[in-house]
Amino acid sequence: MKKYALEITLMVLTAVLAAVCFILLPEEVVTQFSATGELNKKPKLIALLIPGALGIFGAVASMESKSHSMESKSHTMKSETKGASGKKFLIVSFAGVALLVITLCVNLAVL
Repeated sequence: MKKYALEITLMVLTAVLAAVCFILLPEEVVTQFSATGELNKKPKLIALLIPGALGIFGAVASMESKSHSMESKSHTMKSETKGASGKKFLIVSFAGVALLVITLCVNLAVL
């Protein structure tokens, strides 16, 4: 379980942030600002589902990549590319968490 500590932490953090956003934010969430200052809004469920899915998917894919790279230790070239893709999936997961934090901060500031 230690080898998956970061991924599990990211999944829990994503779930907690999504739940907090779902409770605190209004039914329509600000997702973009136009050049003229107009606010573009989306339904709360859609606005939270996309970054939440990114956070969970990135962490799960990274765990899967780690498990496959551990199985194929005899092929060093394959394990190096698997490790690199695992890091890419972690970046996707971090992006999902960051989007949830940004969504929460922007919408609380607009309220």
